[in-house]
Amino acid sequence: MFCTLSAPHEAREAAADAIAVICDEWEEGQIHVYPLEGVLETAILTLSKVEHGSPGLVRATINLVASLSQHLECRRLFVEWGCGQLCLNYIGSAQIIAKRAAAASALSYLLLDPTLRATLLYTSSPLLIQGLAEVASRSFSLDWFGDGGIAKRAALRALGILGSDPTGREAIASEGAIPVMVGVLQDSISSAHGINAAVALSSLYSCCCEGGKCAILACEEGALELAHSLTFESGAAAGLLRLPKMAELLEAKLKQASASARYFLTGRIEPNELLPDGFYDMESCTSGFKSISSLESQPLSAYFSVILADSTTDQNLKDMVEESQKITQEVEAAHDGCNFYEMESAKISAISHYVSIKLGGEQPEDRYGLFGCDFQLSEAKKNSRSNVVPIGLLKHGICLHRSILFKFLADRCGLQYVLFHLYFCSC
Repeated sequence: MFCTLSAPHEAREAAADAIAVICDEWEEGQIHVYPLEGVLETAILTLSKVEHGSPGLVRATINLVASLSQHLECRRLFVEWGCGQLCLNYIGSAQIIAKRAAAASALSYLLLDPTLRATLLYTSSPLLIQGLAEVASRSFSLDWFGDGGIAKRAALRALGILGSDPTGREAIASEGAIPVMVGVLQDSISSAHGINAAVALSSLYSCCCEGGKCAILACEEGALELAHSLTFESGAAAGLLRLPKMAELLEAKLKQASASARYFLTGRIEPNELLPDGFYDMESCTSGFKSISSLESQPLSAYFSVILADSTTDQNLKDMVEESQKITQEVEAAHDGCNFYEMESAKISAISHYVSIKLGGEQPEDRYGLFGCDFQLSEAKKNSRSNVVPIGLLKHGICLHRSILFKFLADRCGLQYVLFHLYFCSC
């Protein structure tokens, strides 16, 4: 019936749904492609020629493509016959969201083919990723979507497949899909929808497992805090009890990607971790981790400052790095023949003294109020019209500023020490 192009659209739609149900029950070894070639060809022809007034038939046909594409040989034939491009056209331009959702379901299997994936990323990555993100962000109530999450999960799976490819990760970062994926994760956790949360976690992990822009963007959107809450939160909501391990894996990858996010969340940078250029400390801000660009664009605040350590843009800090390296070389020459511990102690004392001089010298605790640090920060923020203050501009600094500067300089002088603070975001 489905292959009879002259049959009523309603009958062909029902036949396509019936074939899809049967295909979903088949195992990989049970399916025989060649008796189905007529079905495959008809599906391609239907997607190519169907009238715009037949959304139900289009939806059923694409749904059939998704079911058949679970099987390797069918998927290969669909790719050869251009089905991927047809589904891309629907997900990018269909006015009826049901068509886009069905196309996302098909692409979640068709994109497993590396040739098709590379082709679509090369020729149509904005259209592809934006279309998938649109479907992932929607809530569906149509009967054929079952629990309303089938299309959402299919779009997330497709994004996760694209995220396994370096080119795909770059495109996902640039096309704004990461905020959508994090939003789905947050909504799924809030509504205790365990399956959606699991797929969102898996897709985010695929996009962020190599670090890079996707991981940084995910941190900025709050994924690190969400993963942390799932990993350590006691009394997880019903349906989410099986997710902590997945969340723990994602959290580990995100922590590797952003030292600033890790420090905000845990309050600690390990001795063997180089404090990178671009590191920033949000001080007492507790509204969640934010990107440096978003912090720079916020209105001036009297309640918090952001300390930025970046020797690539801060000439004063770059000069301090060079001076501290000269100091350690002089210490090594002066203590030639000393044992390791004496040499390390001398270097620490020299760098500590240098940091103290650069940030106002030794100050008794009872004179902190007269030290001028708060006034200096306020003036620096006013002059730059930003809450972000490069650490090289500071002439006075308390323990927070001194510890960051010491760690930054010590890392570049071959000294390994931990950076930590006692008050940090515990989520």
